[in-house]
Order: sequence, then structure tokens, then C-alpha cells
Amino acid sequence: MSANTNPNEALSRLLHTQKWPNRLVDSIRQLQERLQADMANPGAWTSVLEEIVLLLLSAFGGAESDLKETKTFLVTLDNRLKEIDSVINHIQTIRDDAMESNRDLQESLGMKMGRVHRDGLAATDLDAFREVVGQHLNSIQARIEQHLQGERDRIQEEARNTERMRDQMRSLEDEEQKLRGKLAEALILATTDRVTGLPNRTAYDRRIREEHLRWKRFRRPLCLVVWDVDDFKTINDIYGHRTGDEVLGFIGRIFLGRLRETDFVARYGGEEFVMLLPGASLEQASRVAEEIRRGVSDRPFNAGMKRVPVTISCGVCEFRNGDSSDSVFGRAERALYQAKQAGKNRSVVDQGFQ
Repeated sequence: MSANTNPNEALSRLLHTQKWPNRLVDSIRQLQERLQADMANPGAWTSVLEEIVLLLLSAFGGAESDLKETKTFLVTLDNRLKEIDSVINHIQTIRDDAMESNRDLQESLGMKMGRVHRDGLAATDLDAFREVVGQHLNSIQARIEQHLQGERDRIQEEARNTERMRDQMRSLEDEEQKLRGKLAEALILATTDRVTGLPNRTAYDRRIREEHLRWKRFRRPLCLVVWDVDDFKTINDIYGHRTGDEVLGFIGRIFLGRLRETDFVARYGGEEFVMLLPGASLEQASRVAEEIRRGVSDRPFNAGMKRVPVTISCGVCEFRNGDSSDSVFGRAERALYQAKQAGKNRSVVDQGFQ
């Protein structure tokens, strides 16, 4: 920076030339306007710069917090999965032990029955035979009861471990649902304009890619409309930025009240909106644009007790062979510029001239 450079002007140029994340665009714009209004104050840039630093720390701090939460969940998930694997291995060990116990029982009973047969043949009289058989039967009964008790213990332990595994799975499912909810909320916040509640530039960029691909594949009509609020800076200067934000919300509600479920509208930035009308011909899109334009100008908007004149202008464009989303947007913007040049509060339809 040279010695003759006004730091206020230098910071103002920097704010204007940088491409800011969508979530910061409105805040940066307000800081730019504040700096512009206080340009005569040599030290105005210092407080604005401090607010920019705080704004950036807040934005990146939120992202860091989301990453930490996700990382913590993944670590917890890994530990839970290890626990579940341990329980499964333990249950398998119990089952292996049960099979081994069954084999031991069969072998033991076979041996004992052999002894019954052998000792019975060796008995010299009926009393001796009864005593031998009774002793062996008692031994067999004791062995069977021992085996059955072992089976009962194993079944109970397996049931406990199975229930423990179910608890782990339920806990994981609950945490997964919570994380899904947080990610869904984060996605909504990242793609929603906080002033109007409409989708933002990020959401538009994704939607236009989808609609453009669909149009190239099926060749159903697709129209794009670029809107701009007339004299929005004047509204901000006279009535304040809060009223300006209320005007944007007012227009956003009118847009939503007129569009079909398949249509799409987003706040593109500042006082500019962009609209996609799949399946609508250029003539149909033009009629919709005129209805919306009249709906805004005819509906009263008040700031306190004072009526604020609010009008909008637009350029309407249709996708044609060889078009990219950027080329269509450019033609719609040129049509919007013509509407502004012709006196504002009007819509101009692009006729396809490049």
C-alpha cells in the first residue's frame, strides 16, 4: 500500500473484488455500505476490519465444530463396532463350547452304558446286578444334570450378550439418526438465504446443473427468469437496511405464492433473484413473470405507517440448442438490463439474439 492510499478505499476495493462464501455475502455487503458511508473518517477501516475477522472466525469456527462432532461420532462408532464384534465372538465361543459339551456328554454316556453292560454281565446274582445298574444310572443321571446345568448357564450368558449387542445397535442407530439430522440441518442452512428463507446461490448452482442435464436429455421446455428489485439502494438509504431486508422477504413470499411445485426460485445475491420454470414455454414463462411483476407492484408494502413503493423488473429467457446455463443466464441478464433501461417495473423477453 503506498503512502498516499486511503486505507478506507483500499479495504473497500478489497471487499468488493473478493469472492465471499454465500453465507457471508449479506454481512460483507452491509460492512461495505457502512464503510462507504463513513469514508471521510480516516479510521473507519479499523472497526470494519475487526468485524470481518470476527465474522470469518465465527464462520470457520462453526465448520470446525461440525467436523469435530462428526469425528467424535466416527470414533465412537468404531469403538461400538469393536464391542459388538467382541460380543459376537463371545457368543460364538459359547456355542462352540456347547457343541464340545454335547460331544463330551455323548462320549461319557457311551462309556457309562458300556460299563453297565460289562458289569451287568459280570454280576453273579440279581441283587448284585441291581446294585451295579443302580450305581451306573445314578452316575449317568448326575452327568446329564451337570450337562443340562451347563447348557442353562450358557443359554443365559448368550441371552445377556445378545441383549447387550441389541443395546449397542440401538444406541448406534440413535446416534446415526442424530448425526443425520444435524447434517440435514447443516445442509439446509448452507443452501438457504437467511433473509428471505428462499434457496441461495449455492442451491441455485446445484439446481441449474440438474435442470440443464434434464433439459439436454428430454428436451422439455425450460425457461430462466432473472429478477432485480428496482431502486433497492434508494430503499435502503431512505428506510434503512432492516426495511430493505423486509422488502426482500416480501418479494420472496410473492414468488413462492405464484410458483408451481416443480418451479424453483432463489436469491442470487443482493437484490437479485433467479427463477427456473421447467416445462414452461417462453410464452407461458412470460405470462408468469408479468403476473408476478404486477403482484409485487400492486400489493402495498409499508414501513411502519409509511407506504414504500416496491417494484421489480426481470428478463425472461428460454433454453435453446447449444445453450449452456451460463449463456442463458447472460441473455436473461441482458433482457433485465433492457427492462431497467426502458423505465423499470417491467419484464422483457429475450428473443434469442446472441
